[in-house]
Amino acid sequence: MIEPYLLPLSPYQAFALGEQNDVPLLIGSNADEARAIVDVTHDTAATFDSDVEHSVGQLPPALLAAYPHATDEQARQAQLGLERDLRFGWDMWAWARLQTGTGKSPVFYYSFRQQPPFPDGSLYAGWGASHFAELWYVFDHLDQSP
Repeated sequence: MIEPYLLPLSPYQAFALGEQNDVPLLIGSNADEARAIVDVTHDTAATFDSDVEHSVGQLPPALLAAYPHATDEQARQAQLGLERDLRFGWDMWAWARLQTGTGKSPVFYYSFRQQPPFPDGSLYAGWGASHFAELWYVFDHLDQSP
């Protein structure tokens, strides 16, 4: 919510105008970011293009081609990759670029790829480095059951 005292500009506007708090930034995203938030169980190769268009609008063919989706399994992985890049990767990259363009403080960008050792049978088994996976490491909770 934009309001005059606490947040008079959107974060994008603040960074674009150089009015952000110019402090060092640590930002990034996880390799399997979308896995925890996107259900791909019903995604198919036959409906991939129309599903994406329905979700985010028409995308350039070259962008869709970057996410192979000839088989149903490829379509599921393509959906996860596209969601990761559109909703997390691009935003973090754009934020880093804005800071380097208008700020003086450094930006430290990470790409988290470590897969927590979730046990077989766990809700999170096979999720890889999903949206929250780094938190198990940050707070040293690897010995706790999910």
